[in-house]
Amino acid sequence: MLVTEHFTFAHIPKAGGEFLQDVIRAHFPIVQAFEGNTSHTPVDEVLEEKRFQPVFALVRNPWSWYVSWYTFCKTLGNNQQFNDNYQPGPDSFKRTISNLLRPNHSNPDVNAFMRERNIGLLAMHCFHVLCMGVNIYDTSCGRMEHLAEDFAGFLDAREIACPDALLADLKGPATNTTEHQHYTSYYDDELHTLVADKERHIIEAFGYRFGEGSNKGPKYFRS
Repeated sequence: MLVTEHFTFAHIPKAGGEFLQDVIRAHFPIVQAFEGNTSHTPVDEVLEEKRFQPVFALVRNPWSWYVSWYTFCKTLGNNQQFNDNYQPGPDSFKRTISNLLRPNHSNPDVNAFMRERNIGLLAMHCFHVLCMGVNIYDTSCGRMEHLAEDFAGFLDAREIACPDALLADLKGPATNTTEHQHYTSYYDDELHTLVADKERHIIEAFGYRFGEGSNKGPKYFRS
């Protein structure tokens, strides 16, 4: 998470956050930074004097998100929740993600939270990072698939200066990526339906479709 003079970027995992943080650092003075293991800190940890300024975050097609998250965790090897639920073999992705969506976490509070709301990992991260349900933060959610357009639109809506150099940088190559096949190849009908159910709020809000991006624009809401 990065806090600038006029807005805060809240970092939801595996949704283009590392790339956008690099762009933000290059064009805006940073007032407060949460990096490394604290990068996904909730917005209620922002300095008190900056806590209620506009917040921008990014989401992603949930079916794509799970493949990216799975591949990243498998490659990195240091995510304990992933390691505890990882199932090797030809159907590793399905069995591992199904385990995590039971939910099956070491933290009983996380399990209870996900069961109560019948949500998945991506939605859980959104609730955690954006403090959703508190209804006091002025949050705008863009789409990773339309990162440049949605972030520039956020800055324009908030009357925050958007230099030409920033717009150029937003079109640069992605960072912190992992290699994998197209995400649709990882799903059978059962897992496709499970993710559709668990991530229904994000899918409906942004118009995501399996094999496609979003057919709706960014969302502005009180989180």
